[in-house]
Amino acid sequence: MAPGCIGALYGHEAKLRTQVLSPAEQLAYRGEFAKPIVETFFAWLARTLREQVLLPSNPFTQAAPYALEREAALRVFLE
Repeated sequence: MAPGCIGALYGHEAKLRTQVLSPAEQLAYRGEFAKPIVETFFAWLARTLREQVLLPSNPFTQAAPYALEREAALRVFLE
């Protein structure tokens, strides 16, 4: 289930802010903990758009393609 993904990402970022880590260590942390969440989130978005029958006026129908079109830019914090 992906709706909790955003909260989990915020939780990991909050934890990172409390630690003194080098940029390389932060990247490694994100790779270990945030990247799997991001993978789950984008897979969930694509799968839900494919499998659910939603009206074009549904906010999800508008937001999901927007996020998927910007997936590369949204993943920048992982690199």
